[in-house]
Amino acid sequence: MTVFRLTMFPANEGDCLLLSYGQEAALRHVLIDGGRKATFKKGGLKAALEAIEARGEGLELLVLTHIDADHIEGLLELVNEAPPVLKPREVWFNGFDQMAFMPFLGILGIKQADAYTKALKAHDWPINARFQGSAIAVETVGTAIDIAGLKLTILSPDGAHLAPLRKDWEKYRREAEAIVVAEELDIPAAAFPLGPAILTADPDVEALAAPTPIDDAVPNGSSIAFLAEFAGKRVLLTGDAHPDVLLASLEGLGFSVQSKCPVDLFKLSHHGSKGNVTRELLDIVACHRFAVSTSGSRFDHPDPEAMARILKTPTAARKQIHFNYTSPETRLWDRASLQGTYGYDCVFPATGTSSVIDI
Repeated sequence: MTVFRLTMFPANEGDCLLLSYGQEAALRHVLIDGGRKATFKKGGLKAALEAIEARGEGLELLVLTHIDADHIEGLLELVNEAPPVLKPREVWFNGFDQMAFMPFLGILGIKQADAYTKALKAHDWPINARFQGSAIAVETVGTAIDIAGLKLTILSPDGAHLAPLRKDWEKYRREAEAIVVAEELDIPAAAFPLGPAILTADPDVEALAAPTPIDDAVPNGSSIAFLAEFAGKRVLLTGDAHPDVLLASLEGLGFSVQSKCPVDLFKLSHHGSKGNVTRELLDIVACHRFAVSTSGSRFDHPDPEAMARILKTPTAARKQIHFNYTSPETRLWDRASLQGTYGYDCVFPATGTSSVIDI
């Protein structure tokens, strides 16, 4: 049986995704981000990688989309194991050294990212070898990439969004000072707080769906995002990418509101943040299945505004929204009144388990 499957591990407020594809008896796998530290052991990532190794299968690619703590901590646990449970065939990561090769490039989890780079080098896992050690960006990658039968098309980042991160990294290394990690700079939205009123009454979807300012956080803008295609199906994996970059890349591929990009599953950027899930981005994609990776801790994601925009998006089939946690922020949308009006269903995992989605 042909398999194309996304597993969203319980990664707290972060992302830890395993994309599996191929024949059921001999699957291939791509690991995207590692979530928080606890994701590696308590969240089931280590056990999943051990199971892959026990079946004689391989990890074709390991991707760190960007250096925020809720994406990198679990991967630090992976690479700091002696020896690591499973060696990937490729590693994608826009680190300091990789960005130095960018011709157009002249906080954050920078300290963790340097530790990650050091560990990768210690294991002799070449970073971005397919790209001659340069950074992964829309301008430098060009055509779609084949990963053992999986087609990947890079949508983010672009050079303009990598440049600020490189400058911040240079500042950190020059001054060797403790700086604020990105998660502390990511201010939670407060326009529609999940207080008693919104939790007891149906949200005003029409008001919530109105436009809001888009994300401008430097680490999120550096996110590696791509379309992944296998066996005639397509999943959009966005990290925390900025919506304007994703939109521009999709338009560059020839898609438009009149000729939408068909997608079988859309993993929402930045855990369903209102600054990353815009009407313009939703309007260029033809998709009725959406995935949200977050526990809702720290920043109360997914934002009601982002969810309202999904509900308002016309689709050819009844919408499905897959969550990897049951929380006040996700249960808010599991209401028959809203589901009847806007034509969607919510899908929740069993308590404490990963969300497994067959694409």
